[in-house]
Amino acid sequence: MKAQFITRTAVLAAITLAIQALGLPPQFRGPALNAMLLLGTIFVGPAAGMLIGVLSPWVALVWELMSPVLAPAVPFLILGNVAYVLLFARLSSWAGWYTALAAGGIGKYVILAGGVNFLLRLPRPLAATLVTPELFAALMGGAVALVIAQLLAGVAAEPEFVLGRKVRNNDR
Repeated sequence: MKAQFITRTAVLAAITLAIQALGLPPQFRGPALNAMLLLGTIFVGPAAGMLIGVLSPWVALVWELMSPVLAPAVPFLILGNVAYVLLFARLSSWAGWYTALAAGGIGKYVILAGGVNFLLRLPRPLAATLVTPELFAALMGGAVALVIAQLLAGVAAEPEFVLGRKVRNNDR
């Protein structure tokens, strides 16, 4: 099972890095990266989603996809990504995927907004370019991930996946 976790996480992390390497505008890159967080969570488990969520802000900073002025916000981006994944993972089993997605997106927003506005005290225009777009990216990317997950679950050769664990048809 460990080999499967490592392999799937590595493939999803590689896809995430490839998305970042494409140099897409933030309006496309943000939702795509958030989609990868949830796809990792759904198909591998929350640990994979969190791993990708920790990796992607650092890569954005190192590859200069993010302004160096925003470097102090990286820990809050990471915490926001972790909250996004964990809220989605914990709530999806009893509240449904879309409600869990909304809760995860709002949780990510609250952490990022709190960190950027109250702890870092970034100027309002700079904070606004970071915080609100992250909420929309989380919600749009998450919606795309859920559609992709449903399509992949329909064609997968293995039993359907639910948050990184295989389930039998009668488990639903």
